[in-house]
Amino acid sequence: MRIIHVTPYFVPEVCAGVEIHVYELCKQLLRMGHEPVVYTCSDVPGEVDGIEVYSFPSFRPIPTIPNPCPSPRFFSQLSKENDVIHAHGQEYITSFIAALASRRGGVPFILTAHNVGRSFQERWYVRILRPLLYHSFFGYTIRSADIVVAPTEEAFDIVSRFRHEGIAMIPHGISCLPEVEDEDGGYVLYLGRLLPVKGPETFVRSIPLILSQFKVRFIVAGGGPQLDYLKKLAKDLGVLDYVEFIGPVPREEGMELLRRASVFVAPGNAGYSLLEAACMGKPIVSANQKWNISCIGPNSAIYVETGDVRGFAEAVAKLLSDKELARRLGEEAKRYVRAFRDLRKVAETYLSLYESLLR
Repeated sequence: MRIIHVTPYFVPEVCAGVEIHVYELCKQLLRMGHEPVVYTCSDVPGEVDGIEVYSFPSFRPIPTIPNPCPSPRFFSQLSKENDVIHAHGQEYITSFIAALASRRGGVPFILTAHNVGRSFQERWYVRILRPLLYHSFFGYTIRSADIVVAPTEEAFDIVSRFRHEGIAMIPHGISCLPEVEDEDGGYVLYLGRLLPVKGPETFVRSIPLILSQFKVRFIVAGGGPQLDYLKKLAKDLGVLDYVEFIGPVPREEGMELLRRASVFVAPGNAGYSLLEAACMGKPIVSANQKWNISCIGPNSAIYVETGDVRGFAEAVAKLLSDKELARRLGEEAKRYVRAFRDLRKVAETYLSLYESLLR
């Protein structure tokens, strides 16, 4: 089966949640004997780890928002004969074009609704534009899909405003790597985009409180619009010498940082790195949010209310001091992810949807 996956960006150029989800799903479909193909605006090779990739030139209508508009050839290529078109993210221009192309070419169309309407919400023009776009382009993309996949309850709530049938709940999955012996690098790790919705400010503000009890290092890995602000905040708090801001990292480097972390933190709406940390059995402090809990299970981390700096610091300090608790939570996170987030099961569920549409 030839399945076209449409995503604005792709690995290795961008290694955020949507891109990693598409990559992992395509790899699993490839192992299962199918033909996944990626259409993207990323400048990446024509083949990534055996996955066929088509890259299209693009521009950003709003330069500060990573939502590219591809060249017209993107639409014409998508309209050609394929078995299924699978678009990722209802708020992307690429998904809207995929919806139009599927209708023109008569190709079954599946949409995975990754977005939950929080990214860039701190910007006034996004708060104005987002409702308008949901009443036009985003809404059309959701309504035109043969099936919409909601990975989370929040995504389901958004999708159900536009349709009441043809919604499937399929969580994100992960392919856990073979277990290797961990090496404690003696640092607390944040790995993800530096956006307010991800909560990195909570983490940075908690550092002085943690340092009052433990002399430990802190690593902030990831890029985004808050990078310079967070560096200045760390300097103003007098903790810049204890924090290493290393910017965006390739996925392999990110996995190595995870493997050696003493504690992993997810102070806001977490990304794929939360699944990866759980798969490695890392002790985790997480924001008490539906997506985070559904990712790794209710008993797999210390959950703290979003924005609670003192509570966050106390939770990190507790895991640094109580090794038995850290070990127990890490083992529960690993067990939960391997039991309920296995990528092969996720891929098989997607395949059943593809096949139902072809029938």
